[in-house]
Parts: sequence; structure tokens; C-alpha cells
Amino acid sequence: MISAPPDTIGELLHRSYASLAMAHAAVQQGHQKYNRLHFGIRKRLLTGLRSGTMNIGSLARDERRKMTLPKACCYCGADTSLTLDHLWPRFRGGADSGDNLVWACRSCNSSKGAKDVMEWMSDREEFPPLLLLRRHLKLAILYCDEHGLLDVPIADAPKELPFSLAHVPRSYPSPRRLVLWKDSATEADLAGEQEQGSSRFDAGPGGEPDAYQLAKSSVQAKRAGNLNHAIDLLRQAISRQEHEDIAGFVFDWRIRLAMYLQAADRGEEGWQELIALKQFVVEEVNPGTGSLMLSNVEDKMRLFRQREGRHTDAIEHSIWSLMHWAYGLHVLDRIHELDDYRQPATIQKAITSVLRKAGKLDVASQVVELVARHMNSLPEFDPDEVNKKLDAMLAVKP
Repeated sequence: MISAPPDTIGELLHRSYASLAMAHAAVQQGHQKYNRLHFGIRKRLLTGLRSGTMNIGSLARDERRKMTLPKACCYCGADTSLTLDHLWPRFRGGADSGDNLVWACRSCNSSKGAKDVMEWMSDREEFPPLLLLRRHLKLAILYCDEHGLLDVPIADAPKELPFSLAHVPRSYPSPRRLVLWKDSATEADLAGEQEQGSSRFDAGPGGEPDAYQLAKSSVQAKRAGNLNHAIDLLRQAISRQEHEDIAGFVFDWRIRLAMYLQAADRGEEGWQELIALKQFVVEEVNPGTGSLMLSNVEDKMRLFRQREGRHTDAIEHSIWSLMHWAYGLHVLDRIHELDDYRQPATIQKAITSVLRKAGKLDVASQVVELVARHMNSLPEFDPDEVNKKLDAMLAVKP
């Protein structure tokens, strides 16, 4: 049995994930109650997570499942008026990457807003579908691992996290009250799904580490100060996974690679990596999701230039990050979000910091007017005109 309350963030998340595996197995097998086999699954996985001999399954698996499931709201199962929703809201620090984007109907998207998904579902007196919770817990464990939070006492947890620790499930309802997915027609197709964790080196040929483990090792190498080794590991991870997962992990890994290269004084390589990633998204990803991904790339280009001290160049990337995001909202028919996003006050808040660092606050009102005008003209706008007028405002030579 799991007795004493968890004392660290990692223990809380690992217990919840192990209990999720228990619940998953019971629901998959059609049981009304948990039995010794299910408790054994939980115990074995929790022991492995604590010792480091097992890890959570790769998010790439969840991305593949998302691509094959029928297009429906992940919260209620509705298949009309769908939008893309950030599972972890951007307001709370959620990423714009594919592993944080899920389908949601307008009603659920609007109702959830900037709330933690578990908090929101608790308010509705609902427990989430297990595959949705699996994605949420994986994101939480990966985030805490990358930020060195797994061993932090719960009492000392940072106040600002992209998810709510208070709403991480500490107990699970009986199997008869749980579902794998909200779409009942899909439920029967998930018979092969099982989540009992992965061995530390489980997927590569000849016992080699899988892509996820390589990426995780790259983070550890960076923390140890071995940037070049971290870069090599991350490139291996990308090479193994990119054939199937550009919209999820590999997109994030390639952005991380660019920033690692810059930190290793290999800035030109890093910049070329961002340019190549941007070109790939333009050519290969659908316009809606692609625009959201381009917004993320442009924002990292903004950060890249700021780290080089090229603050005026950073302004242009910040503006294009805003424009791509607005275009993505338009293409995905998220008009209520777009209406809020293109308000002058929202635009000004987004660009004030980058203008201040460049010493260009005197043109803030002009930049806001330019961006708002072109956002309001979507889908028709002239990128060359935006660049030309922005260059004139910033006194940048074309």
C-alpha cells in the first residue's frame, strides 16, 4: 500500500502516475474494482520510478495516438465547433508546442479558460479521461525534471508553476467511474493501449537508449556543464524521432538544440537551426498549427537576438511572433481569442519589454497601431509592408 503522504514534488507525481497505470489496466480489462494484479502494477511502476530503473512512457506515443483518434473534444467528446486548446494555458506558462495542444469544443475551451485542467474538471465534479490525464502527468513530470524540481519538498514548491500541484490526483475513483477517452466509439479501439511505464532503455535496437532517454540525458549533460555532449545527445534524439513526430517532441528538441548551440558559443549554427526549423514548418505543417509553431520559433529568435545584444532585431521577431499567433487563431477559427489578442492593450503589453530593452519605447504607440491594423485585416495583410514600416519606425536599414 501507499501510506504516508508524499513529501516531494517527484514523489507526488510518480505516485499519481503509478496509480494512473493501475487505473488504466483495470479499465482496459473491464473490471469494476481494482484487484491484486492492478495494485501490483502500481507498486512495480512506483518502485521503478523511484529507483530510476523505469521511466514514464514517451510523449511521442501520445502524439501518435492524438493523430489517429477521431477529431473530437478531449473534455466532453463533442465533434462540432472544435478549436485547438492549450492543455496547460499559455497564461500559466504552457508551451505552444504540439504536445500541449488538444482538441476542445468552443464551450469547454471557453469554460476552462486559464484554469489548470484538473482544477477545472474538479469544479465540474468530473474525473478526466485517463489518456488526457496521462498527457497532463507526463508534461508535469518532464517539466519538473527539466527544471530540477522533482526532489523539491512540496512545501517549498515554486508558487508559479504551469500546473496545479494541489490538483494532482492522489487517489483514483473505482474503474467503473473511469473512461480511457470521452468518445465511446473510440473506447473499443483502445484495447491495445496500456501504460505501465518504460524501462530505462526500452526502445532502441540492441539495448540502445530511445529518443526520449537521449533527450533527457542531454538535459543532464547541460546541467553538468558539458554543452557539446548535450548537443550531440540531442541531435541523436532528433535523428531517431523526427520521421514521425515533428509536431511534438522533435519541434521542441530542435528549438532547445538552437539555444544549446548558442550557449556553447556556436551561435551561427544555432541560428541556422532556427532558420531551418522555420522553413520546415512553412513547407510541411498545416497553416493553422504551423502558424502557432512559427510564433514559437519567432519568439525564440527574439530571445536569441537579445542574448546577442541585438535588441532592435529582436523587436522584429517579437512582432512576427505576435502576427503568426494571430494568423493561427484566425485559421483555426478561434475568433473569440483573436478578438482579445488583437486589442491594443494586449499588443502593447506584449511588446513593451522588448521595446524597452532596445531603447525604442518612444515608438510604442506607432508599433501597436501597425500591428493592430494588420491583425484586423486578417487573413489579408502584406508582410513586406509590415517589415518596411517597422524598419522605418525603428530606423533600421533594410
